[in-house]
Amino acid sequence: MPLIECIPNFSEGRRKDVIEEIVNSVKILGIEILDVHSDEDHNRSVITFVGIPNQVEEAILRMFEKAVKLIDLNHHTGTHPRIGAIDVVPLVPIRDVKIEDAVKLSRRIGKKVYEYFGIPVYFYELSAIRDDRKDLPSIRNIGFERLKDEIMYDDYRIPDIGERKLHPTAGATVIGVRDYLIAYNVILDTDDLEIAKKIARKVREKTGYFKGVRIIAMFLASKKKCQISMNIYQPDIVDLDILLYNLEIVAKRYGVNIINSEIIGLVPYKKIESVFKNTLRIPDEVENLSIEKRIFDNVNDVKLLVSAIGSKMPSAGGGLAGAISLALGISLLRKVIILSKGIYFDIKKIDEFIDKSFELAKKDGEAFEKLLKLKSFQALSECIDVSMEMANLCLECVMDVEKIIDNVSENIISDLGIALELMRSAINSAKYNILINLKFSDNEEFNIKVLNSFREIEEKFIFFYEAFSSKISLRLY
Repeated sequence: MPLIECIPNFSEGRRKDVIEEIVNSVKILGIEILDVHSDEDHNRSVITFVGIPNQVEEAILRMFEKAVKLIDLNHHTGTHPRIGAIDVVPLVPIRDVKIEDAVKLSRRIGKKVYEYFGIPVYFYELSAIRDDRKDLPSIRNIGFERLKDEIMYDDYRIPDIGERKLHPTAGATVIGVRDYLIAYNVILDTDDLEIAKKIARKVREKTGYFKGVRIIAMFLASKKKCQISMNIYQPDIVDLDILLYNLEIVAKRYGVNIINSEIIGLVPYKKIESVFKNTLRIPDEVENLSIEKRIFDNVNDVKLLVSAIGSKMPSAGGGLAGAISLALGISLLRKVIILSKGIYFDIKKIDEFIDKSFELAKKDGEAFEKLLKLKSFQALSECIDVSMEMANLCLECVMDVEKIIDNVSENIISDLGIALELMRSAINSAKYNILINLKFSDNEEFNIKVLNSFREIEEKFIFFYEAFSSKISLRLY
């Protein structure tokens, strides 16, 4: 599957409820949030997430929708430069995504950001439209307050998409495809900002001697110390340990020590590994030491799942297969909804159904392992409870088909039929698991109660299933 990393920076690092709401807006099907970093002094947060391109696009737009409602730059202060509520949206192709396709994605996202929210957009790095605005500082250097005025008369500030005016509260945004970047901060044992600026000038690419490093100095009120904030935009030619060593030498010339350092977000493992390699003097190739890279290059996740189900692993069996079948069916239902015109259905509800399917897959494995260990009626009952939950979820999902079936586009009606079959497979898996577990129960009253409850669910499911299958067949033949 193609994968893109997205590292949006948004202008809120203090209000935890707002940060949480914006982060939660990104939590949709196909998106994995890898890291969230917030800083009160910068008043800024950075999310790192990965996903397939279309879902990355959807997540970004949901994030903008939430941030526009919750962030007003007119009341925002912080040490970090910014021009937008969602200040910058970097996209990094990770796997099976061509640069040109990633750039097209960034341009499409930029167009929608302006159309949906009225936020002007600048493109940077590999997505840049103007060569003189390729790097981020050239776009963001004057900040929101000055850009509000200068965008109207300075032709250099004309946005790539949108009118010559900022969104009144959300400002502008910068979007672009770039290579890996390391955000690296160093805390100095001084509160003298002028000294910190002198140290930064000695090291940064423009005025110093470290190519591939952009640096700004700032004062952190919460720590009463100065910080050297760095973007290492050419990580292949910069070693973190050498950079830190040189910073320390320069700082000591001004009588300043380095307290500690921090990495913001995530970095390629080989860059961390190279620090250890240089320190420990291990001659082996970096790639040979990276277990993450080996896994990343060689493991097929779908094949891994299928092989687990077909193995002797006790927790990966019919219950897991049924839960995956249901998740696949709901995913197809999701596709049908978003590709059909005239269907208004809460996609978040669908995503919650999928999450519930995976929760049940986990619960089924845990319950069965407990049964193998304890061999008790209570453990047996818990296995049956999970299967009943699966059956109820199947019924809830198939009932929702009634709300959409009449408006499903003709060219995707077959996918709805396949979704129904996958749901039926899931409820059948629940039935077979219930029946096999009841064979080991001597509690007749309990057995009858379970069977009656399941049959009631199954009869309702079959009623809807057959009605919808007939409708779909009539439209296909």
